[in-house]
Formats: sequence, C-alpha cells, structure tokens
Amino acid sequence: MLAPVLLPLFMFAHALFHTGNPVAEWSVVHTSEQSCTVHLDLVGGAHDVDVAKLSLIAPSHLRGLAVSSHASAAPSDQWKRNNTWNWMWNDAVPPMTLDFELTWESCERGTTPSVDLAWEQVASAARQFWNLGSVILSDLPSPLPFDASDPTGSRQATSADNGIATVTLRMPEVQQGSFVKWSEYIPEGCTCTVLDADGSSSRQTATELIFLWFEVQASRGLNPTYSLRCPDNVNNRSLTFDGMAEVAFGTGTNTYHIAGVEWTAPPTERNEIMESPQITASQPAAAPAAPEAPTASARTQTSGGVEFAVQLLANHRDLTHDELVDFLGYTKPLHMERMDGWHKYVTDSHNSYAQARSSRNQIWATTQAQDAFVTAQLEGKRITVQEALLLSNQTWIP
Repeated sequence: MLAPVLLPLFMFAHALFHTGNPVAEWSVVHTSEQSCTVHLDLVGGAHDVDVAKLSLIAPSHLRGLAVSSHASAAPSDQWKRNNTWNWMWNDAVPPMTLDFELTWESCERGTTPSVDLAWEQVASAARQFWNLGSVILSDLPSPLPFDASDPTGSRQATSADNGIATVTLRMPEVQQGSFVKWSEYIPEGCTCTVLDADGSSSRQTATELIFLWFEVQASRGLNPTYSLRCPDNVNNRSLTFDGMAEVAFGTGTNTYHIAGVEWTAPPTERNEIMESPQITASQPAAAPAAPEAPTASARTQTSGGVEFAVQLLANHRDLTHDELVDFLGYTKPLHMERMDGWHKYVTDSHNSYAQARSSRNQIWATTQAQDAFVTAQLEGKRITVQEALLLSNQTWIP
C-alpha cells in the first residue's frame, strides 16, 4: 500500500517517466465488525491500453463476502466468478477512483479479514499482470462462530411394522462452498431407496449409498434420508450401521468415520450383532469400463498461444469420471485445472471462439451442466474471453 502523502509524488513521477506499473492507494472506513467501505485510488498503467481488468479476490478464510462498487470511470463489464469480483474497461486507464462497500458473514478463527487486488491489461498486444497488494479490512482477527466448527456426523432411524427402517443422516453446519461426500455402507442382504437427497447427487453400488454435494450453496446442516429394507428374518435393530464422510474446502480435506445409529424407540432385547458390511450375493451387471478420472494436465496449445474451452464444473476436490457422469451427464473426457484452491473441469481445446461456443450450446442441450461457459487461455494461463478475442483477432458471437 502506498502512503497517502506519497501518492501525489508518485503521480508526478509517473507523468514524468511514463512508468507502466499501476499503483493502488486505499483507505478503509469501518462501519461494523462485518462491513466496511474501501476507497481506492489507482494510478499508473501503460498508454494505449486495449483492455484493462481490476480483480478483487476474497481468500478462503473470509466467508459470505458481498461487494458493491462505484468507479469514476464506468466499467465496460463487471462480473463475479467463484470468490473473485472483476471490473473491465475497454479503453480507460488510470488514474481512477473506486469505492467498494463490503460485508461478510464470518472470518476464520485467528485470521484477519482482507481482500487481494490485482490489475491486468493488454497493451500493444502484450498482456501484463500486477498484484496490487492486500487490503486489510479490520485491525483485529475475527473469531470463528461456534456453529461453524468442523462438522461431525450422526444418524437417526425409525422402524415400521413392515420391517422397513427410515434413516436420516445428520451433519450440522457445513461451510458454504464445501465439497461433501457421505458413503453409507449397506448391510448385507438389504436394499435402500433415497427418500430425500437434500440437494445432493446420490448414487448406489452393491455395498454403498453415496451422497455427493459438489458445492454446498450456503452454510447449513445436511440431512439426507433413505429407507432400508432387509429380509424378513433380520431384525433391523440388530444391524450394524457404518459410514464415512469426507469434507473438503480450499486445499484442506477432513475424513470422518461415522458409526452407530440412534433409534427413536427403545431397542429390542436382542443385542446388536457386530458384522462387517459385505458384498451381496446378487451383484449388478458390470458397467462398461469408464475413462480414467480427469487429471491436472496442460491442454494442447493452439496457434498463437490463445485457446478456448468450455468449463462445466468447479469444486474443491478431485472427482472420478463416474462422479462427473452421474452429476453432469457428460461422458466425454474432461481436463482438470487447479486454480486458487478450485478444481475446474473443462473440455478439450478449440481453435476458435465460435467452435467453443458451439460446444457450449451442445452441452447446454444434452447435459445437466446448464451453467457451462466458454473460457480462454493464453500460453497456459487463464485470461478473459474478451482479451482472447482481441489477441486472436476474432469476433464475439452473441
């Protein structure tokens, strides 16, 4: 951060020596423990800028951030993707001023609320990037609310006269943006049916019932429910209930072993029989061999270093091909790109924006990836589609 008293001196030096490096100076006014106003003065930058972009990036420890803004030079476009807010100008260059109104829900224990600022521009066919630094939103670390601690799972069950048990899985207060996978082991000889997936994508194997939340949309408890039917000679209350839950956020992953069940009525006099789940005698027909899971690998570069692709999904962990097919209905190979703690799944590269757009439309029409969108790269690094169109002299198609 540049001290306010030095800003006029820097502006004079910039005008004298025509340096191309932008510099940010900001001031923060606190309105509450979870909101503030940031005033930003941006000076510097190269002449003859074709496209410029300012990005405000929220780190993973700052949760539930909301941003509104006002700029002295109205942006040509602005958008939010994942945890990043972007403002783009087609021909405007610094100096300019911006005011941000920020509010947030909570901040991880022992960390300080902050956001990062970055500036990108394309000038004379050259793409440049600068990290403008971090804006500290509060002087004191924020405590983590008690109900946002690491989740722990449990299950409750009720049994009916017809021998069918209704089982509810409970995981309280899962953090927004988390990936959650709960694998429930099916007792031998029993079958189950999902009654309420609670927003998850569920699938079943011979020995497991799996609930997948690829990205929890809001901090909340997860409570899927299923029914369990066992042979007539099996007492439901004698069954062994077991399972595993995996919760991933950012670069961290926790695994929980969840055993046992709480019955809503007193148990029978028969003691629980401790048996390990085994594969049932009747196996489903073997499925065709699936392609290998997506791996983080560089896509083939197109001529000129600019390439286009379609992104179908982003989450916080590696997914197998089967999981992607179950959730998206897309059977072709995908590439995985790891960026800022996100795992992004994209198609093969295309030489032109028109080809990528046609692929996106086909994905919209034939799969569940209704939020799929065109992406662009320059020499292996993500850039905006607008920048890619400028650099490759292609035309945007509405």
